[in-house]
Amino acid sequence: MRIEKGVVIPDVVVHDFYEEAYYLEGEIQNTKTGEKITAGKYVFHEPGEEHGPFKVLKTCLILEFRYYKQPSNP
Repeated sequence: MRIEKGVVIPDVVVHDFYEEAYYLEGEIQNTKTGEKITAGKYVFHEPGEEHGPFKVLKTCLILEFRYYKQPSNP
C-alpha cells in the first residue's frame, strides 16, 4: 500500500482482524500519541485494538497483511 505525503486519516482505526505491517519507506505519525512510524518498522494490531489518527509526513510504502485466525481443533 502506498500513502502519499500529506494524507490525514482523521479517525481512530479499529477492525475485527489481525493486521501486520512492515514500513518499507516513509514516515507516518500517530497524531494522538505523537509516535512516528518510519521505514524499517514492524507494527502488529490485534482485533479491536485502536490505532490512529494518523498524518503521513513522508510518502509511505507499506507491506501489510490482514487475516483472521482459524479456530484450533479440539
